[in-house]
Amino acid sequence: MKKLNLLVAATVLASMTGSLVAGAANVSPTKLDTEGHVKFHAGNGGENGGEGEKPTPPGGETEEKPEIENPENPGGETPETSGPLMINIAPNFDFGDHEIKVGAMSLENESVITSKDANVNYTSYVQVTDVRGGQKGWTLSLDTTALTDGKDSLDGTFIKVNEKRIVGNVEGLEASAPTAIAEQIEFNKTGQTIMTADAQKGGGTWSMVFGKEDIQKTETNSGLTLEIPATDSVKLAEADYTSTLTWNLTGSTSFAEAATPAK
Repeated sequence: MKKLNLLVAATVLASMTGSLVAGAANVSPTKLDTEGHVKFHAGNGGENGGEGEKPTPPGGETEEKPEIENPENPGGETPETSGPLMINIAPNFDFGDHEIKVGAMSLENESVITSKDANVNYTSYVQVTDVRGGQKGWTLSLDTTALTDGKDSLDGTFIKVNEKRIVGNVEGLEASAPTAIAEQIEFNKTGQTIMTADAQKGGGTWSMVFGKEDIQKTETNSGLTLEIPATDSVKLAEADYTSTLTWNLTGSTSFAEAATPAK
C-alpha cells in the first residue's frame, strides 16, 4: 500500500488550481458539489459527419514533473468547513472539447489535480477522512443531474470507471481499507455508491484514485471514459454539456450530528 504524505498537504491545497464550480454547495464536510463537463464543436464532415483536514496527493510528494497541458477545468473541490467525518476533496470530471460526429464515442478524462509549486499533475481522486474513533463505517455516494446543454440531455451517456484503486495514508492498515465500488457513473441518478467502509474499517484518510497511476503523465486519463452511444451522438449540438455531481458521505446515525459542524 502506498503511503500518503500528510506533511505536504497544506502546500498542495494552497497551490491547487482549478476554477470553482458556480453555485457549488461546499458548505458541509459531508456534502460536496463538483462538475461533469464535455464540449462539442461542429465537424467538417470528414468522418461520419476548504478549510480543515487538507487533501493529500495519492502517493505523497514526488520529484517527477510531467509536462502536460492543463485542461481548462482541472482540479477538484474542497469543503469550506471541517468535521471528524469528511470529504477532503472530490474531483471535477472534464472530458474535453471534441468535434461532433455521428456514432458511438468513448472520450478519456482530461481532468487533473495540479500542484503548481511541485509542477505535478495528480490523477483524479476523491478522498475521505474518518477520525470519529471506533471505525463505525461510512459510505460515499454520488447524486448527478442530467448531462445537458440546457436544451437537450444525453440520456444514454455515462461515465465508465475503467481503473480504480484505494490508497491509504498509513502503511500496515490494509485490513482496514474501504472498498471501491463504482463501475460506472450514470447521469440524472441518485444514490450511486462510490466507496464504502464496513464496521471496523475506514478509519484515517483514504483516497479512491480513478486511474492506474498517482501521477498523470499523459494528456488524458483512460481510467475514466465518457461513453456516448450513437443514439446520443445524433443529438449533439455545438455547445457545453454539464452535470452537477453531488458527493454525499454518510456514517452511522450516532455520529451524524457530530459530522457536520454547527453553522
